[in-house]
Amino acid sequence: MNHDLIERYIYAAVKPLPHKIRNDVSRELHGLIDDMLLERCGNMPPTDKDIRVVLAELGTPEEFSEKYNDNTQTALIPQPYYATYLLLLKIVLPVAAGGMALAYLIRYFVEPLDGLTALGEWFAAEVSGLGVAFTVLTAVFAILAQKKVPLSERLMADELPPVPQKDAKIPRWECIGGMVFCAAFAVLFLFLPQLFFVIIDYGSRIPIFSAEGMAESWYLLVAFALFGILREAVKLKHGQYNKTVLTVTAICNFCSAALAIWWLLGGEVLNPDFLAAISSVFSSESAALVGLFEHFQLLFLAVILLALVLDTVEAIVKARWQATEPHTN
Repeated sequence: MNHDLIERYIYAAVKPLPHKIRNDVSRELHGLIDDMLLERCGNMPPTDKDIRVVLAELGTPEEFSEKYNDNTQTALIPQPYYATYLLLLKIVLPVAAGGMALAYLIRYFVEPLDGLTALGEWFAAEVSGLGVAFTVLTAVFAILAQKKVPLSERLMADELPPVPQKDAKIPRWECIGGMVFCAAFAVLFLFLPQLFFVIIDYGSRIPIFSAEGMAESWYLLVAFALFGILREAVKLKHGQYNKTVLTVTAICNFCSAALAIWWLLGGEVLNPDFLAAISSVFSSESAALVGLFEHFQLLFLAVILLALVLDTVEAIVKARWQATEPHTN
C-alpha cells in the first residue's frame, strides 16, 4: 500500500544501500510491511496508528538497512560506520583522482612537457594523493567507531523527512563536480601556482601568485578544499535540500570564508615580481590600474566570498521551499 509514512521509511532505509539493490530491497520492504499490516489488521483498513506500530517494530531505517551489509562488528570499521565510510571512499578517491588529473591536464596545456615526463609526474601525484586520502579517511572512521561517535540522529517514521520530489533533488553530478572542483582548486594552488600568470614584454610570463607563499599556507588550502568536499558530500548523501544540508552548508561556507580571508590577507600570496612588473608597465598610464593589481588578492577574495554567499542563499531558499512544499505520493 502507499502511505506517506511508509514511503518516507522505505526511502530512508534504501538510500544508504548500493544502487543495484535499492529497487529489490524497496519491493521486499513494501511486501514485508504489507504482510505485517495484514497480520495486524486483517481485512480492516490500517490506521495511522497501525502503520506507526508496524514501522516501530521494524526499527529505525538505519537499523533495517544495516542488515543488508555483511560487514561484521569485529572489523576495524564496523556498522553503522562502515556503510558511510564505504560511500565516502567511493566518492573521495575518484574525486581526488579527478581533481589531480584536471590540475595536471591544465598544466600540460599551459606548460607543455615531454609526454613521458608529464605522465610520470601525474602518476606519482595520483599514487601519493590517493594514498593520503585513503589513509586519512580510514583513520578518521576508525577513531569515530572506537569512540562510538554517532554519525546521524536515528529517526522514527514520524520524524523522517518527506520523500523529495523530482525537481527538489540535488543532482549527483552537481555534487561530484563540486568535489572535483574543490580538489582541483587545492592541487592547482598548492603544486601548480605558476599556471596563473600574466604575459608582459612580448611573451614573458610572470606568475601572479607566490609559490613560496602557497607552500607556507598549504594547511589553509587543504582545509578550504576539505570543507568544500564535506559540503558537497552531505548534499550527495541527502539528495535534497533540508535542515541538515542547510546547516552543514552554512557552517562549511562560513569556515571556508574565514579560511579564505586568512589565506589571502594573512600572508604574502602575490608574487613580488608580478607587482613590480605591473608597476613598471602601468605606472605612467593609470595609478588606479596599478592599485587594482596591487590589491588583486582583495578582488580574488571578493569573488570567493560572493560565491560562498550565493551558495548559502541557494541552500536557504531551497531548504525552506522543500520544507513548505506539499508532498504527495
